[in-house]
Amino acid sequence: MSKKVIEADEVILPKKEPIVKQKKVNSIQKNNIFLILGGVALVLIVLFLIYSIIFTSPYKYSFNISGLDFVSNEYTPNEFFKEFKDNNSFVVSVDVVNNASNAWVVNSMNLWLIALNADHKETTLVVKNVNSTGDINSCLTNDSDVLVSRELLVKSVK
Repeated sequence: MSKKVIEADEVILPKKEPIVKQKKVNSIQKNNIFLILGGVALVLIVLFLIYSIIFTSPYKYSFNISGLDFVSNEYTPNEFFKEFKDNNSFVVSVDVVNNASNAWVVNSMNLWLIALNADHKETTLVVKNVNSTGDINSCLTNDSDVLVSRELLVKSVK
């Protein structure tokens, strides 16, 4: 048995995969990562928008005091009650839609009238009867006297 000597220039090396193919795989992986990150960012933005619509108050000030919710865009409770205490003249105004009275509206109107009159404040009541589009059909006032009720004339402007 004779052994054959292989010269260095006769050695066949296995072929290496081209570098270009690896770059294609890397660019596909990068595109997938960008798509995944974009999808996650989109989901986070949608969740943030839903949270801000549902769970944030449309009011600048919002407090719960002794079980009562106080909401305002103008005053904190301390400022409101100070202003309220310092004033002696008030207008209580309610809208009645299509002559249909709402018990909550009527009860709150009466509560304000009773509380303000008991504190000897000048209180004018204005009751507006409006249609479903908000146009005034009729308007009543008490002229700051609980024993008086008169209709205000409404002129149609067109």
